Amino acid sequence: MDDKINDIIEASAKLFQRCGIKSISMDDIAKELSISKKTLYQFVKDKRQLVELSVEYFLVENKFHQNISCEGSNAVEQYFMVYQQVVKMISTANFSVEYDLQKYYPDLHKRVVEVRQKRMFNGIKLNIEKGITEGLYRSEIDVEIISKLNVLLSESMHNYEFLSDNKAELIKIMKMNFDYHIHGIASEKGLIEYNRIKNNLNNQAN
Repeated sequence: MDDKINDIIEASAKLFQRCGIKSISMDDIAKELSISKKTLYQFVKDKRQLVELSVEYFLVENKFHQNISCEGSNAVEQYFMVYQQVVKMISTANFSVEYDLQKYYPDLHKRVVEVRQKRMFNGIKLNIEKGITEGLYRSEIDVEIISKLNVLLSESMHNYEFLSDNKAELIKIMKMNFDYHIHGIASEKGLIEYNRIKNNLNNQAN
């Protein structure tokens, strides 16, 4: 029973991610799973519940902001790791998913935003504290304020109507925000490390 519902949730979440939420019906989900709609309704009562379960699935799967505080690398390297993960996420994202959530399931969208912002804030805060300890970030900066500012800037990139649904443009904006953040908090030692990593990545790309 548990395995079956987990299969349904995973398949539904991936279908929503690929095609958007509004355009997908329970018939589409049943067809994707190669089961009857009657069988599907034995596990979930309606599409609303399935969307809710899919949201929880995504919140469990997408925890890359927590990796910003992982061990084994310095603070600047960790921030680069998250940047690369975000670029990958944007490259494969379907922007209609968040739009559909916001319009048709505002309570679920609110939960997604709250969890995303909390994870982002905690990850950035830990990264800044680590960077200060390592001498890579300036010790006089206000960690709480800078963390909140970065969350606000990052969250604004989810305003697709104001910005664009052009992924290349969003990646460019995100890259500039990343550069802006590092230059705002890095010490001289941190900037040297930042340029070293950036040059290495550029050399690998060429």
